[in-house]
Amino acid sequence: MTTAARVTLFTPTGKVLSSAVMMALLLVVLVMTAGYFHAANSEALPSTSFTQYVISLMFLIQKRASLMSIKQDFISKRNNVQYTQRINYNTQAAMAMSKPYVAKLGLNQQQYDALLDAKKTQADKSMRDLYEANSYINVTDNAISVTNENIASINQNLTEVLLSYHKWQTTNNHLVSGNMSIQPVIGYMESYSTFKPVLRIRNRLSAGANHGLFIGPNGRVYSWGLDTGGSLGREATKTTPFPSLSTPIDLPANLTILQIASTYYGNLILSEDAVYDWGKNDYGLAADGTILNRKVPTKVFSWDLQGPKRIDQVAAGAFNYFAVDENGRLYSWGRNDRGQLGDRTTIDKWRPVDVYMKGSLVNQTVVKVCAGQLHTTVLTSIGKVYTFGDNQYGQLGIGKTGTETPYVMEAASVIMNGSLTSKTVVDIQCGDFHNIILTSDGKVYGWGLNDKGQLGDGSIVNRLFPVKIPDSSFDNRKIISITADMNVSFAIAENGPLYAWGQNDNYQLGINATISYVTTPQNVTLPSGVAPVELVMMEKSTILLGTDGNFYGTGYSSSNAELLNVTTPQISFTLIYAFPKQYLPLERRHYPYIELNDISYSFVGRHFFSFPDNGFDAFVRNNTSPEYWKMLDYHNTTRKIFQGSIYNTHVLRANNYVYMFGGIVNGSISNLIYRAPIDNIENGWDIVKQTLPYPVASGMSILIDDYYYIFGGLVFWQDQSGFVNITATSSILRCHVSSPTQWEIMKSGGLPKGVYSGSIARIDDYIYIFGGRVSTGDAYADILRAPYLNVSQWINTYAVLPFPIADGPLVITDDNIYIFGGYISESTPDVLGKYIKRVCVTTKKDPVGMWTVSGDDLPTLPAHLAVSTPVVVDHNLYLYGYDSTKPTTTHQQISLVNSFIRIPFV
Repeated sequence: MTTAARVTLFTPTGKVLSSAVMMALLLVVLVMTAGYFHAANSEALPSTSFTQYVISLMFLIQKRASLMSIKQDFISKRNNVQYTQRINYNTQAAMAMSKPYVAKLGLNQQQYDALLDAKKTQADKSMRDLYEANSYINVTDNAISVTNENIASINQNLTEVLLSYHKWQTTNNHLVSGNMSIQPVIGYMESYSTFKPVLRIRNRLSAGANHGLFIGPNGRVYSWGLDTGGSLGREATKTTPFPSLSTPIDLPANLTILQIASTYYGNLILSEDAVYDWGKNDYGLAADGTILNRKVPTKVFSWDLQGPKRIDQVAAGAFNYFAVDENGRLYSWGRNDRGQLGDRTTIDKWRPVDVYMKGSLVNQTVVKVCAGQLHTTVLTSIGKVYTFGDNQYGQLGIGKTGTETPYVMEAASVIMNGSLTSKTVVDIQCGDFHNIILTSDGKVYGWGLNDKGQLGDGSIVNRLFPVKIPDSSFDNRKIISITADMNVSFAIAENGPLYAWGQNDNYQLGINATISYVTTPQNVTLPSGVAPVELVMMEKSTILLGTDGNFYGTGYSSSNAELLNVTTPQISFTLIYAFPKQYLPLERRHYPYIELNDISYSFVGRHFFSFPDNGFDAFVRNNTSPEYWKMLDYHNTTRKIFQGSIYNTHVLRANNYVYMFGGIVNGSISNLIYRAPIDNIENGWDIVKQTLPYPVASGMSILIDDYYYIFGGLVFWQDQSGFVNITATSSILRCHVSSPTQWEIMKSGGLPKGVYSGSIARIDDYIYIFGGRVSTGDAYADILRAPYLNVSQWINTYAVLPFPIADGPLVITDDNIYIFGGYISESTPDVLGKYIKRVCVTTKKDPVGMWTVSGDDLPTLPAHLAVSTPVVVDHNLYLYGYDSTKPTTTHQQISLVNSFIRIPFV
């Protein structure tokens, strides 16, 4: 996109003001402002001097705009001349080569020579025109350079005039286009869904008939609801009104929890070292060969005689469990009276057994499994669906009624005909007696029991094979996530809308209606600013985890506390519990990027909510080019590469090590120092004994000569009852590169105020910080500066960016300074701010001068691309981060897609 420089002001009605009117208005405002400053500051220059500065500044800005426009005209002329010149040269060359054949072909030699002379004359004229155009361009460049110097001088004088507690403010209505030609190319890195055959499910919620589980911010598991046979998982068994953060489930200390699943009255946990279960044990769910209830979690030891398996996924039906190992093999145990364990018998299994995979599942890899009351559904790596178990309501999807085929004891292929024939299934969900599936193009199909409208097809007729829910039921939106349980179904569409259908006799759909069931998807209204992350259903209620980290519930609640601390029925989703926040929203996260010679590493988080110390913050490695990344697998022994979740840290390479100082580690601001040898980044991370003087994250860090500095940063946050307190420091930390673990607080100087998440750079004789955030959490527009030779003496230049902005990558070229994208965010950390799809730019010669911003949105940039790492390779700029529009379209969903933007500099 190439644009010419221009200055535009808009009236409230959107009409463009003329230059004369614009100048008059500006002068009136500025003269009034000058008078104010004169009154407020006795040392300020008289308002007449101030006005003269402003008049001169505006004249120079208009002059520069005119010069840049003239320069662009000469560049266009030069391009035309060069094009004509190339044609002339090609014609001359062709004629010269054909000269020996003129006589042979009987052509007129005199006419031929005249034509050749004419082409030479045209070529000579093109050379003169080209020289003239280049000369004018050079002259214009010199004039622009002088004008920029004059503008910088006046800006400096104005800075001295305005050096007070007040500063200039700008708005988005003041747009100045920059001279740039940017052609973004969007790409995506490998994800776990393609890297590993088995879908790794990392959830925070699960629920049984009357109880629920939650993985807290600290990685511990908490429970609430009715204790049935020990389902709450604590020796002090009792019904609890909400997850007591002081009483977690009795699991081993420091256990890394990867996934949780619940039967009606029991639970299963997948950890990094084993599988644990507990609760009511009527069908041998404890997997210990007994039917004794378990009040506390017990490790599931036995699988089969082939030795231990590395389990990557677990699932639960009403009365049975399933596990999928790393190779896509399926195991099951529990109730089996209808063949729902898939082992070709109808005998309950009190220990895990192999699901039969030599029939329809031969040579198949299971990537996901779900189960209802009496049936099981399986998704394989080729996008096909299989079922086994009870078929009373046609829930097997094989085209047979319950009378024709009452049950099946081994996997049978679901009929995928009609519009489903050529589609690939990407997700499966099981209700008690129905199923819904999601295809790669965002369509939803269902089959099985439909007496409560749980299939969403507008009827209450049971379906023997998948039937498509009309697109119009979802307002023609693409569906990106589905959930089903009991007799209800939910779907999340692009950009966050939630839809619900099925049984509603206890208001479990949350549609603000008392109707007993609905047969078509209904749009669910959630509290303002909340989008769904996870949903789980109990027998008569539904719990939703929102993007703000809080619980919302709808449906039946009693003294059993199904809706936690809300004990009365709710007909729509209502806040039922607010948890302390221990995360930053996606657009504020900057994951570590490490460049080592010809290899680069990027530490990439996978979830909107980062999971503490779970080893599933993925790594990717640059293999052969900036656009090809290989995902690294976990260490065979530890099953993790780094010790936990980390972002907004400060990275330094020194003394054959890579260091990470502080940051947000496992959900808390840290003062720890991590390091790894440069030849063992993948497995060599450890924690050194020394620490930073104080915990800090999101500081502006830079290497200056022999010292590494962290300026400012986020040092404290606290969330109580939804109110977030944030503290940003103005202090400066530093260490000598020869002793990277020995840090000190600089005793003198500091930033003018506490700032974090700004962009820092050295430009000539100064260090600059552009934008960032302050302790309120608001984005910041100011530009701070310190002399290179005295980095503790920072001042506010009182120059400003085009708008308050943070978290946008800063790139410096030979001539310009760019800030790509960024967010104007709300002060509340969990609220997604407004993404700025524009590029701010100024000349390298004038970092505090007139910043410009592209007047139009960059149409090829995603709507919410959270980018954090700029890397320049050859003549291309790569921005690595998250495209939160893929595949879930909004940043609120659990899974995130690693992406990059390539921008060629033209």
